[in-house]
Amino acid sequence: MPHRPCTRCLSKTINCVFGGVIADRKSYLELNEIEACGRLLNASNFNSSFGINRHLVPCAAGPGVILAALSIRSMNTPAPTRQDATQLRLLRDEQLHLSRFGSHFYGEASTPNLVRIVLEIREDAEKQQLPLLYRRLKYWTFEPLKQRVSHTGPLVFPPPDLLMSLVDLYFRHSNIHCPILHRPSFERAIAREQHLHDLSFGRNLLLVCGIGSRFSRDERICRPGMNLLNVGREFFNQLLFQVDHLFATPTEMLHHIQFYALAVTFLELSAPMQCWTLVGIGLRIGQDIGVHRKHRSNTSYSELRKRAFWALVCKDRQLGLAHGRPCMIRFEDLDAELPLECDDEYWDTEVSSVTEAFIQPAGKPSYISFFNLYIRLNCILGVSMDLLYSIDKAKALLAYGDSLWEARIVSQLDSALSEWLQTIPHHLRWDPEHQPDKILLKQSATLYCTYYHVQITIHRSLLQTEDRLKAPSFTICTTAAQSCVRLLDSLESSADMPNICPAIFASAMMLVLNLGNGSLDQESWVLDGVKRCMRTLKLFEERWQNAGLMWDLLYNLAIREDLKSEL
Repeated sequence: MPHRPCTRCLSKTINCVFGGVIADRKSYLELNEIEACGRLLNASNFNSSFGINRHLVPCAAGPGVILAALSIRSMNTPAPTRQDATQLRLLRDEQLHLSRFGSHFYGEASTPNLVRIVLEIREDAEKQQLPLLYRRLKYWTFEPLKQRVSHTGPLVFPPPDLLMSLVDLYFRHSNIHCPILHRPSFERAIAREQHLHDLSFGRNLLLVCGIGSRFSRDERICRPGMNLLNVGREFFNQLLFQVDHLFATPTEMLHHIQFYALAVTFLELSAPMQCWTLVGIGLRIGQDIGVHRKHRSNTSYSELRKRAFWALVCKDRQLGLAHGRPCMIRFEDLDAELPLECDDEYWDTEVSSVTEAFIQPAGKPSYISFFNLYIRLNCILGVSMDLLYSIDKAKALLAYGDSLWEARIVSQLDSALSEWLQTIPHHLRWDPEHQPDKILLKQSATLYCTYYHVQITIHRSLLQTEDRLKAPSFTICTTAAQSCVRLLDSLESSADMPNICPAIFASAMMLVLNLGNGSLDQESWVLDGVKRCMRTLKLFEERWQNAGLMWDLLYNLAIREDLKSEL
């Protein structure tokens, strides 16, 4: 049937060529998106920033496809010749020389780069160089992994009473913050002497003994005259890092994932460079058996896999921040469920029905609630590093046509942090005067210290201009640092919480930036805050090497000659 001519053609008495099909009209926003993508593709400076030869892409393609096309093409073109100096700086400056183990890469988000920035600002304020002369060789020359001697023969465990004491210390001080293991099943395995005939379990038990030793006062562990930085080494040094996981059974694979999570826990405050590699191996093993994907199976085996894997994910974020390196596994590559919020004693895995297991009593808060909140906070940290501290090539997609892109992303991340803060349940909110449970109090302190650290990390990305000390983000960083210090004042004893060392150091560095930029009263409370951080680090430095390094750096950067006698 022929189509009727349109009204306009009839009125003009002209031949109508209307085909009878009305094309979908693009909305105003859709048209804008297409036009923007067209401009994006035609922008020579954008293409050159990616090292991309100009090819036309049909404008009908969506923005996501167009951006994907740019990424694909960039793989076949040379990398840009100009690189961001702050990104690729290896920080080999002999005066700073933070790497004690040779030449390692530290990116923009890293702790060494933070020290460099603070040092530059302090030198500008003081109008002179600030040589970092004070260094205790005990901390700056201690290289325990270089002193390892390969162990041969069977594994050697401590006497039974000492063994169980170290296991107890591990669960009371370490597993409450990073619940890699399930205490009842772990202790049952020890009781049936599984460690004497199961090598993979025995290696994990040695790591548990090593971690527990850090908190022990037993003279069989802390021998007279011993350098306490070596505590636990007699257990760790028996371990061989091999590729036997390539030929492991499912149960052994679980032990291998736990092994790397435990090894990083033992080493992270003394050999963080090596931990970076160990975390990567552990995560690869987890991906190999699919722990990173969703599995609806509530068994002790699946729960232990989730716990160990998420522990590695959190450590991946924390180590990525310390080194200024991209995370090994990205948030969008994960859809694994979080651990069940059920405490160890309520797993009841021996019952006949699965529906009867993993039931937390009503009205009793689970200690695992902390871990799930901590995981989510570390995921925000990982996304923050991907967006704000990536190389120029990655930032170009975010920055195109928007000079305020960084501030807008910081605002969105701030909102995500605020939403996370609102989800903290009542029993984990910071209230030391009304929290009788010491474990919950320590978990709460860890959450809030980490929250302030992430907030500082997000906002210090904007402190790159000449007026950085006048920027709103600098005020936010200072406020977060003050809040962290006040938390330390309210914490009765933090000597068994080395996991908060990075947050304490970052807070102290933000306070150091305030020196010389305000009134005498302001400088007084700034120094008081820095000294409070240093006193806390002093509690850790006896057994955790990095705490001693951090203390020395703060001593050089913040403390005047007339105040050094007070420390």
